[in-house]
Amino acid sequence: MSSTSKRKPDSQQGPSQPPSRWRNPRAQEAYSSKLLDALRLVRAGSAPSARGPEVRDAAYRALAVAARGRSRWSRAILARRRRALQRASLLPSAPPSSVTVSSSSSGPGQSLASRARALGRLVPGCRRLSLPALLAEVSDYIAALEMQVRAMSQLTQDVAVASGTGASPTA
Repeated sequence: MSSTSKRKPDSQQGPSQPPSRWRNPRAQEAYSSKLLDALRLVRAGSAPSARGPEVRDAAYRALAVAARGRSRWSRAILARRRRALQRASLLPSAPPSSVTVSSSSSGPGQSLASRARALGRLVPGCRRLSLPALLAEVSDYIAALEMQVRAMSQLTQDVAVASGTGASPTA
């Protein structure tokens, strides 16, 4: 028997996932530079007490810009920023509304559809997607967040070393 007779046709093999664009050094460098630029703008334009939410928003925007609008979650993050800017110009005295996410239990009785809805609420712009499309967006979003954590960890280490508070071995 030849080795080709045992192979399944390509349509029957599982979907092969291409390597994530977030796992290469070029994407890491691009995001890191966008993040640094965004953090410099936050530092220059706000009081120290208001930087927490602004840093988070700047990190998300930099991640969305690095994604170049290729995913629903990145377009949703960028659109949310545009809507917030439009609202701020129309109603400058109105404080932004806070959004709270309630935790739900994922017990054994919870259906797959309700779990998919809960997952869709966690990823920006993915509330009304089919399950396969939702899973593709979620996997890309998780890879992007992992890259964001790597970049922020490296940035934290670099700042600690530059400020002289880095860990030095003591014998």
